[in-house]
Amino acid sequence: MRRGAGAAPDPSRVADVVTARAGAWLPAPCWAVVGPQAGGAPVVLAGRGLGPREAPAVRALGSWVLRRSRVASSADLSRDARVPHGPAAAAVALPLACRARTVAALVGLDSGVASRAPRLPGALRRALRLVLEPAAFALDDARRLEQAERLAGTDDLTGLFNVRALTDTLRRESARTSRTARPLSVLVIDLDGFKKVNDEHGHLCGSRVLIEVAALLRDGLREIDAVARCGGDEFAIVLPETRAEGAVAAGERLRARIAGHVFLRRAGRAVRLTASVGAATTNGAAMSGTGLLDLADRALYDMKAAGGNRTGMRPVGCVDVERAK
Repeated sequence: MRRGAGAAPDPSRVADVVTARAGAWLPAPCWAVVGPQAGGAPVVLAGRGLGPREAPAVRALGSWVLRRSRVASSADLSRDARVPHGPAAAAVALPLACRARTVAALVGLDSGVASRAPRLPGALRRALRLVLEPAAFALDDARRLEQAERLAGTDDLTGLFNVRALTDTLRRESARTSRTARPLSVLVIDLDGFKKVNDEHGHLCGSRVLIEVAALLRDGLREIDAVARCGGDEFAIVLPETRAEGAVAAGERLRARIAGHVFLRRAGRAVRLTASVGAATTNGAAMSGTGLLDLADRALYDMKAAGGNRTGMRPVGCVDVERAK
């Protein structure tokens, strides 16, 4: 079991191995592994035979096991207080434990209700614990590795990508653009007058401003876009599948979000800032990620020199586009 699960490089694939083999341990048509996610509620990492109604019930029962580190069983989830609006199905949920803690829950569902909740004799529980422990170690190791990789590519202050992750993303997206001739755009954003915030309000307030800017950028982008802090008060954004017009619109939208926001309200202050935005796009032409970033950085420099609070575009092979406010 550990060899099969341990070969999988991420938690979801490890969980998929576990659900594939669970039927050999206990007979049930539906199996799922529920585990925690960073900063959020537990999720179904993998599932087999689950319908749209079963998935929330599995998540609810698995969450109960994660909180209490105990086996849970139910004769009828539709009447189980632990599972709001559950289906008419019997269920059993087992903790996947290692290193003195429960790292996930294995949940099995039957196709109908039972006369009583499934019971697992002590000998069977001990046997299942021995079988499931290697899977728990594999899941925990995969999650630790995933977390380490995420932290290695994350800016400590803002939680955005750092320069390393930005470089990797640019390399990957520029290679895809070269293969498919699809457009790729990059934005570089720099705050206007940020030094004055540090001078007048202190560096702690300055850090808080950067955190608020990061949230404004993150919330103003698509899921496929990648935003990074490049250091200081400079940010970069990778926009896949985006032509010049779309990049200008995105840069202008983000510039307006920053200009319209009141910073440091929670600290009892009201700070206004603007930003300059430089952009570049391949328009489907082959170009390295670093070359595209350099073009966007040059466009940013032009916007700063023109007075700031502007969005400027340098498409490859196109006339520059500038919007000033």
